[in-house]
Amino acid sequence: MLARMQPEDRLEPRLAEVGLEIADITHVVNTHLHPDHCGGNFLFPNAELIVQREHYQEALAHPEIPDGLFHRPELHYRLLDGDEQLFSGVRAIVAPGHARGLQALLVSLPHSGRILIAGDAIDTAGGLQEVASAEADGPKVAGYRCSGEVGRQTRPS
Repeated sequence: MLARMQPEDRLEPRLAEVGLEIADITHVVNTHLHPDHCGGNFLFPNAELIVQREHYQEALAHPEIPDGLFHRPELHYRLLDGDEQLFSGVRAIVAPGHARGLQALLVSLPHSGRILIAGDAIDTAGGLQEVASAEADGPKVAGYRCSGEVGRQTRPS
C-alpha cells in the first residue's frame, strides 16, 4: 500500500489548521535520519533539530543516506548522548533496533498518561505480530502495555 498525499496534507496546511506556520516551529526531534524521517529537515533552518549523536555519526558514514538530507550548514542540531529529558513531560529514550542510535519519545500527558512515540520501532508485519503476542505488565504506552519505561510491549488487557 502506498500513501497518497493530497495538497491539504502538506505540512503548511496542517499547521495552519492549528494556527501555526513553519517559522513557529522551534524544535524538531528525529527518531533517526533515514530519508523518510529527515527529508523535511531543510524546512526548519531556525529550529533546533534533536537526534542521538551515535545515529548522526552512523548516518554520516552510511553510503545509502545522502548527507544533503540532514548534514547541511543552515541546520542546527542538538546531539544527545543517551536518554535525556528534553522538555517538561517529554523524554528522549534510546531505542536501538531499526537503526543504531534510534530514539523514541516518552511523552507524559495529564489526561492520557504516558505515550511512547517510536518511529519505525515496528517496521515489519512480523515485528507487529511479535509485539501483539508478547506478555507484560506495566504502564500503558501508546496503546500497549510496557514493562518498565521501555520494554517488550503487549496489547492492553
